[in-house]
Amino acid sequence: MTAFDRFEQRLPELMDELASPQLPDYFDNMLTRTARTRQRPAWASLERWLPMGVIARSSLVPPLPWRSIGILVILGLLAVAGALIYVSSRQRLPEPFGPARNGSILVSTVDGEIVSVDPATGASSGLVTGPANDIVPALSRDGTKFLFVRAGSGSADTLYVANVDGSDSRQVAQGSFVRVDVDLSPFDWSPSGDRVAFISQVGSARKLTILALDGSAPRTLDLGLSVSDVSWRPNGQELVFRGVISESSGTTYGLYTVSSDGSGLRPIVPVTDLEFGWREPVLSPDGTHVAFARWGSATGNGLHVVGVESGDDRVVEFDGHLDSDQYNPQFSPDGTQLVFARFENGEYQLSIAPVNGGGQAIAIGPRHSQETADPFLGFSPDGTMVLARYPADGKTWLLGSKGGDDQQVSWPAGRSYSWQRLAP
Repeated sequence: MTAFDRFEQRLPELMDELASPQLPDYFDNMLTRTARTRQRPAWASLERWLPMGVIARSSLVPPLPWRSIGILVILGLLAVAGALIYVSSRQRLPEPFGPARNGSILVSTVDGEIVSVDPATGASSGLVTGPANDIVPALSRDGTKFLFVRAGSGSADTLYVANVDGSDSRQVAQGSFVRVDVDLSPFDWSPSGDRVAFISQVGSARKLTILALDGSAPRTLDLGLSVSDVSWRPNGQELVFRGVISESSGTTYGLYTVSSDGSGLRPIVPVTDLEFGWREPVLSPDGTHVAFARWGSATGNGLHVVGVESGDDRVVEFDGHLDSDQYNPQFSPDGTQLVFARFENGEYQLSIAPVNGGGQAIAIGPRHSQETADPFLGFSPDGTMVLARYPADGKTWLLGSKGGDDQQVSWPAGRSYSWQRLAP
């Protein structure tokens, strides 16, 4: 054993000898204070009342897993954010009827092509081009698709559907599609956009045909009369049209409604033997009324509005008098106004007036001579403008629906038009 080992063994003893005994400075104060303080009573001690085993027992409710809950909350917030981004990225669609925001205008050009025009800038782009004669574009009510006819001779017309940008064009039917005028579309889209109603030539008769765009064959309704001017009602189950019945006793003309399956055919008003008794009928946006022009009657010439359900026929009076030389009416998107052609003092001009009549008609657009053919016309989706093309000079105008702000457009020369509806 070394000397260092011996020293280590005696180190605690040496430290006790070297340390000088002392008390802390606050020791006397502590004794004085504790002497004045009473001891806590026994009843205040919990362990005297309950066994220590009960006090030490763990809670019956397990602790919440806060970390897992936090992760789930974060994942939920991320899922909601992703859903919002997805919904906002999808294109909002307008309602099938009523006012909408103005989109592009599809133009059927004199060269047999279909182009899209931005009415705000006049910029145009080709949608359906080439040597074929493609005519009468008809946009769906939601503005996402359009129909067009590839015109042939006789029964060689072919019906196509395409996306609004011209993509995914495909043939959906073939036959002879009857147009009231070569520049007017014979088609009317259903409110849901899954079907199309049109007039087809079957022998010597004009039949109402319903075409589903799912690839199934068209269904032609045998109604026992010749059909024109067909329109879907907003319920998507009924259609309104002009019908002609030719019998040995004579020919009658009337307005009818029928279900899309061919049942429930009924006249809206009593039929007449006047060929122009129900001229250019057009259905109101809410499907409750039909506006039309009447010619050749001893009384009641001019514009009429008739209730589809009630059959109430009312002559529309403007400017305090009846005017027999009014024709080609079109409803505004909100259904409160009519735009129509009006012949007066050897010239005709477009006018806008309340559907209920009694107001002052507003003249819009240029005047033309009596020999000028009827214009193509229709309201913009938002109702602030009227699109009009005058066949006599081939000019197209955008006219303010309140008068003024008229402008002649410089788009490609067109024959027919269809204005895209967008969500407000």
